[in-house]
Amino acid sequence: MLALAMCCAFAVLGEFALRVAGFRYASAGERDVIWSRERDAELFGRGLYRRDEREIWKPVPGAELPWAPGEHLDESGFRGEPVPLARTPGVLRIAILGADEALGVGMPREKTWPRLLQRAIAARGRSAEILCAAVEGSTLRQGIERWRVEVLPYHPDLLLVTFAGEHESRAAPRGCSDAKRIADNGGLGFPDARLRVSYLPAVLQSARVFECARWFGEVLSGEYWDWRGGELQEQRLRPVENDFASPGVRRVSVGEFNALVRTLRDELAAEHCRLMLFPIPGEAAVRGHSGVVRDYQTLLVNAAAREKIPKLSALERFEAAIAGGAEATEFFSSGQLSERGHAFLAGELGRDLVPRLAELKF
Repeated sequence: MLALAMCCAFAVLGEFALRVAGFRYASAGERDVIWSRERDAELFGRGLYRRDEREIWKPVPGAELPWAPGEHLDESGFRGEPVPLARTPGVLRIAILGADEALGVGMPREKTWPRLLQRAIAARGRSAEILCAAVEGSTLRQGIERWRVEVLPYHPDLLLVTFAGEHESRAAPRGCSDAKRIADNGGLGFPDARLRVSYLPAVLQSARVFECARWFGEVLSGEYWDWRGGELQEQRLRPVENDFASPGVRRVSVGEFNALVRTLRDELAAEHCRLMLFPIPGEAAVRGHSGVVRDYQTLLVNAAAREKIPKLSALERFEAAIAGGAEATEFFSSGQLSERGHAFLAGELGRDLVPRLAELKF
């Protein structure tokens, strides 16, 4: 009894001392960053996106788009009119993979380039269904998983891939690449730590003595050093991530980026689906302020030429328009494609793609 009382007294004194010293050691789930510290809360709450093992994060079916009140995603998490799984004879089916520029962040659907492209195809006397499977902040590595899980069951005729290195080139949170995140959740395993049930009372979970014991155990096991090393690696790369030569772990390395394109091409060929690359850069790259994105895109376009993959470079079209007197501000607003930007891309893609629909033999 005396021993128990002494243990309790030491625990209380230890708790007091640790709190006075300001000690705090968050759990692995609290320390982890999957998307960003700002967006991660959305993945585990009620928002537009939720955590997913294979896609890392994906849209919640039926969720309302915060920038387009009254507009909801369909039951598959795609933006646009619902499309049945069964094919309609004589109707072209186009799927779109990409990030913010393909999803149309900030724009009502009727003004986005996928919708404008659909209208252009209809104006040429062809019916087309558009599956906009784009996801904010996503990479080609996530896009391939989305193709395999969400898009493939719809058996599209053509897949437009718009990834341009915008998010692939960013410093990986906690030094954990997208491939590593998909493989084992950055060493944390599945389910995600924030989704696991703890049987400890809340008061004990927040006790500093328990946090101290957990810290000591993780120091001995090496888990602490793995986390700390990843944090330091991200902190070193983040300020210089726009420099292509800067060492460090990016979400998707340039070598993996090009390899993923070949993988996707082969998977689509097996499904008799055509691939077209339509990389769309963000405003910084168009203005020449993001050299690394331009480098990723240049390598991608060159790889497409070698592999004989049809392509259309939005960056080249933007640059040609700017050389002709246009301003970058006409195409972007607050970091996103503007209404004029969407109309411009739809026009450029329509002129290149629509006349070729017959020869593509869908």
